[in-house]
Amino acid sequence: MLQWIQQHYEWVIAIVVAIVGLIVAWLQLKKTPSPQEKTGYENSTNAVVVQNASPRIEQKVIIGPELLRKRPPVPKEDTSRPKPNLTFKGVKVVHVREGIDSGFWDSDNVKDPYAVIACFRNESSMTKEVAPAYDVRCAIMFHDSQRNEIGNGISEALWVNSPGRAHFDVEVSHCAILAIVADDRIVSFCKREVRAHWGSGFVIDAYPLSKDLSTVEFRILRESELLFKPLVLDFSLRDGRPEVKLREES
Repeated sequence: MLQWIQQHYEWVIAIVVAIVGLIVAWLQLKKTPSPQEKTGYENSTNAVVVQNASPRIEQKVIIGPELLRKRPPVPKEDTSRPKPNLTFKGVKVVHVREGIDSGFWDSDNVKDPYAVIACFRNESSMTKEVAPAYDVRCAIMFHDSQRNEIGNGISEALWVNSPGRAHFDVEVSHCAILAIVADDRIVSFCKREVRAHWGSGFVIDAYPLSKDLSTVEFRILRESELLFKPLVLDFSLRDGRPEVKLREES
């Protein structure tokens, strides 16, 4: 046997080296963690963090890929651009006359209907630049004494001396018509756009109101942007003349 090993020692050495190599590879493979034991977003769809609060309690916090993904920053409001500076100038009861084409205009004739109007001005400022506000509309909601809404409200009311929407250049004022009282009847008017084969236009619809009208809430908007906080006024009739008072909380 010894003589055979001496004659074939090269084979014996090769076999021993191979066996040692297999043993080393097996030991290294045993020490390498499995993919389930690896942590980190690059090695797993969900990263798992294990915290041992006590020998019997194991808390797993799973962080999904959507939370680890970098999110775009929230855009900041551009405060450098000038904005309109609408101020409320009060509510008044005046006389109006119906225009030849559409809308209502100022009147000095006491026999003309009463109109409750709310006035606004785009005031200039000594400390900031003020931008104009174009295509401004007034939306109105009406409620009775039981706080029930009358109708579905008006999305676009009329303006005094203006058949279309109001354009507020700096230091320009406009007044929205909230309600009109004529012959002891209360009515408001709304404008709506209509389309035909020749283009688009608008019509004015009457919005009848009951004598139980108690409050009027109105808002000034440009598109969907609220240019002034909502205002509420109390409404009543005395001897056929409207009386209004702005709510203090407004």
